[in-house]
Amino acid sequence: DRPRGKTENQTPAARKFCFHPRPERLGSVIKWSGLRAGGVFCKGQTQGDSRLIRIPRGPGCRVSHMTTLANRVITTTITTAARGGGALATSRCPRRRPLRIWRAAAMTSSSSSSSSCSSSSSRGGGGSGWEEGRPRLVVIVGATGTGKTKLSIDAARALGGEVVNADKIQLYQGLDVTTNKVPLADRRGVAHHLLGAVPPEAGALPPSSFRSLAAAKVASIAARGLLPVVAGGSNSLIHALLADLPDADDDALPEDPFSLDRCYRPALRYPCCLLWVDVEEALLAEYLDRRVDDMVGAGMVEELREYFAATTAQERAAHAPGLGKAIGVPELGEYLAGRRSFRAAVDDIKANTRLLATAQVSKIRRMADAWGWPVRRLDASATIRARLAGAGPAAESASWERDVRGPGLAAIRAFLADQTSHGHGDDATATAKGVDEPSAPPLLMRLPRMQRCDMVV
Repeated sequence: DRPRGKTENQTPAARKFCFHPRPERLGSVIKWSGLRAGGVFCKGQTQGDSRLIRIPRGPGCRVSHMTTLANRVITTTITTAARGGGALATSRCPRRRPLRIWRAAAMTSSSSSSSSCSSSSSRGGGGSGWEEGRPRLVVIVGATGTGKTKLSIDAARALGGEVVNADKIQLYQGLDVTTNKVPLADRRGVAHHLLGAVPPEAGALPPSSFRSLAAAKVASIAARGLLPVVAGGSNSLIHALLADLPDADDDALPEDPFSLDRCYRPALRYPCCLLWVDVEEALLAEYLDRRVDDMVGAGMVEELREYFAATTAQERAAHAPGLGKAIGVPELGEYLAGRRSFRAAVDDIKANTRLLATAQVSKIRRMADAWGWPVRRLDASATIRARLAGAGPAAESASWERDVRGPGLAAIRAFLADQTSHGHGDDATATAKGVDEPSAPPLLMRLPRMQRCDMVV
């Protein structure tokens, strides 16, 4: 229903991109000043306080960026990779080549944050500089059972930090065995935040609420001169905390950012070192089956029997969107109600745990590939193999130190010391095995306060 705006000096190729802006949200219009081979050269002059930068990536893709600047000029050159008949003719969102941004002398340049892990001007998802006062984070991701919690405690103890939980089920109070919360004795004196912090009757916690809670914990930890270490298997919560959105848009955080089209590439809100603890798929599946048996032996059934006895159907319905989603609650609930056998319930728990691990790995790969976030993979397969073989604590410790703890702490120390130059080194940012190296940074580098508006290209 909105009028299709035309730009000046359109070439036939440029006219393939039809813009549908919301007039009330635009402060100015970008004018095309010409077309270069494989891409578009555009120059925008702000009018007032807002200006829309529109960069086409291919028909059918939805992308938009609005920046709030103060009478500044930005010139952007983008070159897109040609596919078949050329980038402008393809129906897919083409992979981008490096983007260069020049700022006018009137724009105050900000220093870039460089590290072995952090995104930078050459990496997708990062920025040319974060706002002053933004703390540096260590973020540890991985499938369930790979050792995220162990590495987060190792990092916090070695570098003086505290852990912020980003597992959406472990946020809730209760069912510590079923939700596999780290026992107090295993925390080795490291403070853990947002672990069992939400009452189960609160129901589902919106991403915006977690974003606010976690950001407050991160700021508090950093203000005391400590290192915030974010750990958890809920990648939607990792996105909620790290995705760079204007404050006004916090409530618009998607519940599942991984279901959006592949043109969605959020920038990073914080300079961060992203570590992925990974294990070979078949090996992890075998270990997860054994871990379920260990949890059953540790009192999982008794814990759930007490839970079902102590709560009413109405209370459990209130828990269903949150704590009630924990793997084991519905399966053993059926067993305790006499509707299925114990063995069938345990087999379902094992199958659902394996499915969860597969989904988590898929999302982490998307962070590294489609989003361009600088993920460094740490292979814990040897540690899990030693554990399954019963090789003993010494063998497990040796492989963990060699493959996970040692390389992980080295990457974090380099990140904190700014020892690399914007992640350009060969070993500066190791991406996930099997994940394509992102070929370009995001279309819009990190500028002061981005806002969004709709556009169809």
